[in-house]
Amino acid sequence: LTPTSKRVIYITFIVKPRPTDTKRSIVLLANAFTWNAYSASGGRSKYTSPTCNPCSFERPLDVADPSLPPPNYSSGSETWMYNWMRLNNYIYDLYTDIDFHIGINNFNSYKVLIIVGHMEYITQQIRYNIDNYLKSGGSLVYLSGNGLYERVEYVTPGSVGGGVGG
Repeated sequence: LTPTSKRVIYITFIVKPRPTDTKRSIVLLANAFTWNAYSASGGRSKYTSPTCNPCSFERPLDVADPSLPPPNYSSGSETWMYNWMRLNNYIYDLYTDIDFHIGINNFNSYKVLIIVGHMEYITQQIRYNIDNYLKSGGSLVYLSGNGLYERVEYVTPGSVGGGVGG
């Protein structure tokens, strides 16, 4: 994608397993809520004045460009981890935090949940799902900081409400 600025922007696609696929032992979450909060596509983000409220997912998320180098609030650090895992022969499933909010069938069958990047914004349901997963014997590897910090509300399939954290 090349906007009028002539800067090349890459688009991130999260390819999750089909419901009928055999679950792997490792699952990674991509941080779509954080990408949305930090993206100023369309003129506003959680960090502009005025902020977006709600911050719609129905826009390009410029910070989800996998070519951006880590560390930042983009998908760059996550892309680095996905590539490292592949190079070291780790096989994993991949979902977004939105999928985790909505619910993933048999999620507790995963042995380890890995969160990498900057998963700062979470819903109350995500927090509940993480707690439930850990209580059922799952393991969490959290490779970031300042995460699981601010609660957001997932309003509809097209937006995040409460100012992406309010």
